[in-house]
Amino acid sequence: LAGLAKTSPGGEREAAEKAIVAACRRNGEEAKQAQPVLNALTSENRNDLLPLLGRFGGPSILEIIQRTLAGQPDAATKDAAIRALSNWPTADASE
Repeated sequence: LAGLAKTSPGGEREAAEKAIVAACRRNGEEAKQAQPVLNALTSENRNDLLPLLGRFGGPSILEIIQRTLAGQPDAATKDAAIRALSNWPTADASE
């Protein structure tokens, strides 16, 4: 997770995100799969981790993204939240 911010946006970062999600999904308990990412989430790395969180999906992650967007974020944070929604694994975030 710490190295994610050091990857270049685009293919390299996307591959890193997918690898992190695959590793986290090894935890059979779906509700806890995103917990390592949530534990690492800070205001300093929020824009790097929001798109990654979107790959997990789920109601608790959707709530985080919605709160972020409702808080009138700066342009970079808004972009990160929108990328999180575009990474969503199901149609649940389409609304």
